[in-house]
Amino acid sequence: MIFSWWSSIWAQSGKSVLVKHSDQSTVLDGKLDEAHWIEAQSAEGFHQYFPSDTADAQYDTRVYFVTTEKALLVGIHCVSSGDDYIVPTLRRDYRAGGNDNLTIMIDSYNDGNNAFMFGVNPYGVIREGLISGGGSSLAGFSTAWDNKWSGESYIGENYWSAELVIPWTTLRYAEGSDRWRWNAYRFDMAGNERTTWIRIPRDQWIFNLAFMGDMVFERPPQGAGSNISLIPYVNASAAQLSLPDVSDVEVNAAAGIDAKIGITSGLNLDVSINPDFSQVEVDQQVTNLSRFELFFPERRQFFLENSDLFGSFGRRDINPFFSRRIGIATDTVRDQTIQTPVQYGIRLSGKLDEDWRVGLLNAQTKSSPELGISSTNYSVATVQRKVLARSLVSAIVTHQQLTSDKASDDLLERNTVAGMQFVYQSVDNRWNGTAYAFKSFTPDADNKEFAHALRLRYSTLLYQIEVEQSRVGEDFEAAMGFVPRKDLQRLDLGAVRAWYPTSDKTNRVQLFLNGSYFYEPGGTRTDHLYSVGVEQEFVNNGSIGIQFFDEFVRLRSDFNPIGDEAEDLQAGEAFNFRYVRMFFQTDPRKIFSFRFNPILGQFFNGNRYGVTGRAQLRLQPKVGVGVNYSVNHISLPGELGERTLVLVGPRIDVTLRKDLFITGFFQYNNQIENFNVNTRLQWRFAPVSDLFIVYTNNYSTLDTWQATDRNLTVKLSYWLNL
Repeated sequence: MIFSWWSSIWAQSGKSVLVKHSDQSTVLDGKLDEAHWIEAQSAEGFHQYFPSDTADAQYDTRVYFVTTEKALLVGIHCVSSGDDYIVPTLRRDYRAGGNDNLTIMIDSYNDGNNAFMFGVNPYGVIREGLISGGGSSLAGFSTAWDNKWSGESYIGENYWSAELVIPWTTLRYAEGSDRWRWNAYRFDMAGNERTTWIRIPRDQWIFNLAFMGDMVFERPPQGAGSNISLIPYVNASAAQLSLPDVSDVEVNAAAGIDAKIGITSGLNLDVSINPDFSQVEVDQQVTNLSRFELFFPERRQFFLENSDLFGSFGRRDINPFFSRRIGIATDTVRDQTIQTPVQYGIRLSGKLDEDWRVGLLNAQTKSSPELGISSTNYSVATVQRKVLARSLVSAIVTHQQLTSDKASDDLLERNTVAGMQFVYQSVDNRWNGTAYAFKSFTPDADNKEFAHALRLRYSTLLYQIEVEQSRVGEDFEAAMGFVPRKDLQRLDLGAVRAWYPTSDKTNRVQLFLNGSYFYEPGGTRTDHLYSVGVEQEFVNNGSIGIQFFDEFVRLRSDFNPIGDEAEDLQAGEAFNFRYVRMFFQTDPRKIFSFRFNPILGQFFNGNRYGVTGRAQLRLQPKVGVGVNYSVNHISLPGELGERTLVLVGPRIDVTLRKDLFITGFFQYNNQIENFNVNTRLQWRFAPVSDLFIVYTNNYSTLDTWQATDRNLTVKLSYWLNL
């Protein structure tokens, strides 16, 4: 009875659009002049999301859907105030913010938790991505997913239009379903307006899947037929390692293949033999002033589709499965983290029906005994069931096993983690909560191999309150996960109060309070971090704010916050310090914009001042220049306790055409005494088929700038549908 009640509420979206079927072909030119567009029903009546969520859109937007035997066609018509569009780059998978564009979200299983995303801008540049977790946080939004589809735009007088062709083989769906949930959002930068087809409260993310209408099919989509894709690659590289006693050039050639096999329209088998990730852009470095390992997101294509099914358990710092552990190992000779070759990866994942999802993954890495690296097998199995309207019950088991002799005493011979999780999301996303419990199984461990937590959040337009309690046992080991802290309990509290002035300058003012309290199972406090701040967001998209912090740390091990030859802070010492952080953001629609975040105050038993931020110059649409920067001056007692940490990361993007991109990324980081150069040329000569030329060079800046390693890689891949 209760499920019927939830479903009846869930069905009250209020808006729908009929999707007609056509046997006509489409000339992909962005012009909506074919007969099927003229006959199609339009989805119109967009609502403002910014600067207000109570008004109708200033300029008209219309979306049309048509089905054919092979694809879903999308037509878009956007009225504008002129033709002065903001399109900073011709690169695929651009960010929506700061771009004129329209994005379609398709929930093809009507579960309110997962959706495909397809976008296009006035210049015909397209982007695609996946939305998970109901779109209730930025963590559930990713444009790293890549697949085969096409789109084109046309600019007319005071409007732009576009056509998208999305093959059924690109989508996952239940065969015969007569309706899908969907929504669209548009960024009109000249009009300084963001709009959505289904109204979304502005305290929610614009891609929130709780607020969607229906597309009703005149002819429900059937099976896509044969859905097998092969993506072979060839790779040639030359690498030089420069050490005091070594300076050799190593030339290698490799080949591999990825296969995507559609078992059903919702379930997919992915196989990768000898995968190569040399084209993946390097991580953006950060200055680490904490005592713990930093989190970097997954970028490798094989691990991205249905990644939420495997990686959404727990939270970022209590996560039993973190795919970046696969293919990453510690070189014990040079004491640094390196990539280790992956021999194969197999993943079966997707939907069984509208309520059930499953995922199975297995991968094997190679050994390098001379570097203290053992070959390892990684396995993970997960199952997920939708309950109520948008809530989920999930279970996971991970297993890591060494498959060669133990090359280092630090390696676990085997490790298993099992657990369950319940995620609650109300129909309107006002209430949101998570409960989970995990147990690890490691040889010779004691009985404290657990981690569990309970979180609850309530959000309205004016208020947001969140509370979470978590605990990680002393012996909890997640070799395939990301758990930087153990043997502690934690209580987190957060509150936000928002005001929306009737002003032509200020859009929103927020007061926010946060508190985190860490303590050992016996009750002894180890850390706390309390903060209070206020932020003013302007109608022109700029913002300004200030935040005050009170931090307490009781060290559980020796710690050196600045490196070099400074004295360690000793285990057992306690420090209470306070500091202030300010932030200022200019209008990102301008040719030049910047973000400026100074910090000033105490730091452990000394002082710290510095600034982080980003400056961006846009010479649209072909050239973009940006600089990320972080400067921190730290002064601690003692003769060697003073240091200025500098991290500067200039980046140049040149998009010569929509299929030809050049990127230069440079990072100077004196915390690790390194200067990194990463340049990449990408030519997309066919759909999802690329030629990459990647050059990477690292220099040690310790004394003189000495090259430590350099690599030149040429990679060619081609997507072939069978």
